[in-house]
Amino acid sequence: MKSLHLKLEEFGYLPIKPNVQNIDIRLVAGRIVALIGASGSGKTTLLKLAAGLLEVNKGQLNNSFRHQAYLFQETRLLPWKSCLDNITLSLMPVKINVDLALQYAQIMGLTKEDLAKYPSELSGGMRQRVALARAFIIQPDLLFLDEPFSGLDFTLRAEMQQLLLSQMLDKQLAILMVTHDLNEAILMADEILVLGGDPAHIVKRIMLEQARDKRHPEYIFYEAQKLMKMPEIIASFAIREDR
Repeated sequence: MKSLHLKLEEFGYLPIKPNVQNIDIRLVAGRIVALIGASGSGKTTLLKLAAGLLEVNKGQLNNSFRHQAYLFQETRLLPWKSCLDNITLSLMPVKINVDLALQYAQIMGLTKEDLAKYPSELSGGMRQRVALARAFIIQPDLLFLDEPFSGLDFTLRAEMQQLLLSQMLDKQLAILMVTHDLNEAILMADEILVLGGDPAHIVKRIMLEQARDKRHPEYIFYEAQKLMKMPEIIASFAIREDR
């Protein structure tokens, strides 16, 4: 089975002090692992290390997935290119498959009229759909998400989460995601890794056994309330116990 394993002794942007240490992350096809923690807790750093965007000097990264895509918090669309050109950009220099681009655009709720527009002519939610289509057109088996839905309103965010989950189930994607939203992690993930401390490390591993189709809003609410009482999460998010 295809898998990713990041075993990290430590990593630091400066040699004086490590930012993260003692990390062990395992991910297999068809599963989602969520990284949560306060701002500055090393979530994005770990995501970049797992994706190979930062070099693992003290540790080991083993990745047997063949195609990976990375969604940033910003859509990072090229403003001087049409949305169709932005989607097909990842196919270059191979022959551009416009039919495939149209297929994924349709899955993401984009019309041919939308694809002819430039990013500045679309709303934030529509630009995020273009970014998703661009990621999926290379047909990845591994997806890295760095809070790509954080700037969307509640309704649109929920719609994008369901779009992503449907693609994950259909194609047995593996997903490593960063989120500040505990509810989002409970909705989507098979395992939640809570980061905390200085240097940052994994302070809690939480396995979610409930089937995703049974994770209704009431379940997510009560599960979040339960998790927020855990000492590790209280410390990681600096939650006041009297709240």
